[in-house]
Amino acid sequence: MSRKDEGAVGVDLERPLARVHHLLGQLLEGARASYEMAKRYLHRDGRVVYVHLTATRLPNGVAVSVVRDVTSEWAAQDQLRRSREQLGVALASVEMGFWEWDVVADQMLWSEEMARLCGLDITPVGHRFGTHFDLIHPEDMLMVARTVHEAITNPTQHVLDCEFRVIRPDGTERWFLAKAHVFRNADGNALRVLGALIDITHRQVLQQQFLHAQKMETIGLCASGIAHDFNNALMVIMGHCDVLQMADPTPDALRQGLVEISGAAERAAHLTRQLLTFSRKGRTEPRRLDPNDTLKRLEAFMRPLAGAHQLHLQLSPAVGRIRVDERQLEQAIVNLVVNARDAMADKGVITITTGIAPDRRVTIAVKDAGSGLDEQTKARLFEPFFTTKAPGQGTGLGLAVVLAVVEEAKGAVHVESTPGRGSIFELRFPPAS
Repeated sequence: MSRKDEGAVGVDLERPLARVHHLLGQLLEGARASYEMAKRYLHRDGRVVYVHLTATRLPNGVAVSVVRDVTSEWAAQDQLRRSREQLGVALASVEMGFWEWDVVADQMLWSEEMARLCGLDITPVGHRFGTHFDLIHPEDMLMVARTVHEAITNPTQHVLDCEFRVIRPDGTERWFLAKAHVFRNADGNALRVLGALIDITHRQVLQQQFLHAQKMETIGLCASGIAHDFNNALMVIMGHCDVLQMADPTPDALRQGLVEISGAAERAAHLTRQLLTFSRKGRTEPRRLDPNDTLKRLEAFMRPLAGAHQLHLQLSPAVGRIRVDERQLEQAIVNLVVNARDAMADKGVITITTGIAPDRRVTIAVKDAGSGLDEQTKARLFEPFFTTKAPGQGTGLGLAVVLAVVEEAKGAVHVESTPGRGSIFELRFPPAS
């Protein structure tokens, strides 16, 4: 019998040794030709040594045993196991899973955490891309497919980024953010995609609560203007009713009075609809819409907000459609109008325009003739709770909401402002296909 690294082997830590003796006995008796096993030994210097033992019986009856020190291999495997456990705990704590798509072979691999996030009991292995698309919310499925297709077919694109909803098998709905990197060959063809799936449901809920709170704050600011318009409508209704009751009206007078009453009631009803639409709470519902139509419907609601200032709409025809939650877009516009109003001490003009930028993005701009902003202020404009207004006159959340709404629609906000020359806040949205 021979051993490798004689000094490395000391006391056998495996207890009991009955199995070792049994196998060795079978080997010596010729009942088996060989055997192998993994064992631990205590080195003479006190270290624990992992070994791989192979014993073979030669034709002449001599048993040869080879003991190989595999301590470093065991240490590496143990470290890999610990790293995987740590990574699994970290991913579970932040609700993130990983996935990989071999584009050439059309094979998908999911991590266990990703399967758990999607509500699956078994981790899918080796399935084709799109096999589990039925988990994606029907309203988001086309958007996800289009985003992936554009990322794969565009040879210059290396990043994939989209947000969508998933309906788990148990019926619960979750919001996810998918981020991935596209690996390409020298010709620009996609080879594989490696990405992460992050559960952002909690963030979406907080954002909706935040936006709803902002809506209610804005409604509080414009309550006096709404009350004034309602009072005017009620005065018309009550005045014509009094006139019609004073004497026997002629058919023409009766008809005219009813027309005035009907018009006043319709204006009051329109204000009510605008108020309810603006203030109601609900989930994000992005859809394709024409911003000109939204601004026209919102105009009556914004005029009281403008206060003593004039409100002008300059809508460019055929600007195209954008994909955004209309209620959130309304709030973003209203927040900008309120800021424009507060920026002008004297009577001025607030101008809202639409157009198409050189890069084909659809623009909505709100312009004022106020005091303007310096560079230091512009650098902090979109920080939550940062405000240039006097204490008690603003929360500093209005522009943070504007930025959140526009970025959720994959757009951007551009600001032009010079001290003493007013400001222009331009919202830029990608055109909806």
